[in-house]
Amino acid sequence: MIQAEERIKGCKSIAEYAIRQYLIDQGCWLAFFDLNVCGNEGTLTDRSGDSLVLVYDNSNKSVRIKAVLRKEAEEK
Repeated sequence: MIQAEERIKGCKSIAEYAIRQYLIDQGCWLAFFDLNVCGNEGTLTDRSGDSLVLVYDNSNKSVRIKAVLRKEAEEK
């Protein structure tokens, strides 16, 4: 189980903490992804370049998926 200190380590905002907590609750292993947070939005990107855009809603204290971004296949 992930300790609370590991969840908040390096978080710069409540939004980032909430997004990280949401991802952990969904079973996401953050070590395998890149998470960039700006304001209340976070972008989670995998090794193939596909991304999820997540939004922290301060009024509801919840996180939701805003968009799924797929990296276009490179033309050969």
